[in-house]
Amino acid sequence: MRAAHATRPGLRHLEHNSLTGNDFEQDPEAGALLKVPDPELRVHFVGIAGAGMSALAEFRLLAGGRVSGSDRFFDQGRMTDERDRLLRAGITLFPQDGTGVEDADLVVASTAVEAAVPDLARARELGRPVR
Repeated sequence: MRAAHATRPGLRHLEHNSLTGNDFEQDPEAGALLKVPDPELRVHFVGIAGAGMSALAEFRLLAGGRVSGSDRFFDQGRMTDERDRLLRAGITLFPQDGTGVEDADLVVASTAVEAAVPDLARARELGRPVR
């Protein structure tokens, strides 16, 4: 169980994890990508096969948002179990060739994805926000 308190100057919000005994800074903007102010907005996750990205995509989907994604491993025929699991969950998957960002309102990229990946290049061409 966590109790929130602000004790150090300069920190926006300090959380205390009673399990570990550690205090950590909680950015008030953390999680903003997951909020679903408009469920019609589609967020495209680049590198969606990763544990973190797939969890973020599924969380947004479960919160009522529109979600799509791409991953080079899927394009290479790898991680088919994960691909099938995401499809069953209702996530639309695209090849990582730039087509998935065409109708996206926001593109979220894994830190494992290089800037030259076609999805990111196309998002920049279209002026889509990339996080």
